Amino acid sequence: MSNRALDSERQIANILKNKMFTRQSEKTQVTIPRHGLAEVVRNRLIHCHEVATTGAYIAAFIDYQNNWNSGSVDYHGSIRPAGLLHDIGNPAFGHAGSRLIDERFKAIGGFDDNNNNLVIITKNKIMVSNYTLASVIKYPDRLYAEQVELHTANLKNALSQDVEHFSKLGIELEEQTRTIACQVMDLADTNTYCTSDLTDFLCLGNTIDIDALRDVADRSGISYRYSELGTLMTIIQSGDKSVIKAYFNQLNNRFCENYEITKKGVIPVNQDLERFRDFLWEIELEYYIKPIDGSKEFQTNLALLDAYIDKVLNDGFIPSRHYRDKINKANSEEERLLHIRDMIGEATDHYIINVMGGAQHFVDIKHV
Repeated sequence: MSNRALDSERQIANILKNKMFTRQSEKTQVTIPRHGLAEVVRNRLIHCHEVATTGAYIAAFIDYQNNWNSGSVDYHGSIRPAGLLHDIGNPAFGHAGSRLIDERFKAIGGFDDNNNNLVIITKNKIMVSNYTLASVIKYPDRLYAEQVELHTANLKNALSQDVEHFSKLGIELEEQTRTIACQVMDLADTNTYCTSDLTDFLCLGNTIDIDALRDVADRSGISYRYSELGTLMTIIQSGDKSVIKAYFNQLNNRFCENYEITKKGVIPVNQDLERFRDFLWEIELEYYIKPIDGSKEFQTNLALLDAYIDKVLNDGFIPSRHYRDKINKANSEEERLLHIRDMIGEATDHYIINVMGGAQHFVDIKHV
């Protein structure tokens, strides 16, 4: 085993054994985690495992296509670790929860789940390489003010390593703001939720009629005559879970084999296939995510999160011993609120529900 492979496995072991990683089993992917039911949907933990393996697939295929040695794209062994960590900062109730926390803490710069990845990795001492840490930074221009000095130099160094490494493979990278590992991880993230989340949606018994698909296809610039759209309609109409799962798994594989590295970074080869992937995201957003986010049941859960924030801010409820010490020793009100924000960002769906005396709700959308 090479030093790179050994270092990668060591990082993965450090991540998998950390409590903050395992707690993602109780965090929303799209719906509240459903335990013990006939059809168990993906939670944030499963999603992160899928992103890690999908990212490794993309990198391995690019190596294969270029006749490069195995590990040439993932030359630091950081793609799997970055994939596992890419959502560790997501708070309770997913992106809707993130927007709520952001709104409540606007006065101190708001809340960002990507920045919270770095907060949680650092606070919980998840031991990964500097390159992996740089590869978790998807949006360098959005870093918290207090993170800029800590992470910018490391990111610049990682980007310089990419330039040097890929120049040896005949690729002169230009004006990159994210590492190649980060770019691969981000593509893996999109490929995964476009296929896996829709698999969950359809296997829960939901469906989409042909006219609805046509409407989204028209808005997305996808011709109804495009053969892939016809295949999708046939799969949806079948209602067969095994067929649905096999189709979206193979579709994810096709997405993963649709990238190359150029001076512009990691880019798609087949633009039609990439547009089809984006079309699937529009379907998911329109018919899965928005109906759930707007439902009475989900709004009830967000109200519990809002009440939890009030409980911490107004009643002095500080369940974390780590943050209790920091909050009590804060030198300013802003510093105190920053620690409170970060503590709230760690909470899981089920923790909020249990502490606030609520009850989780599931939303079934059966037909659109």
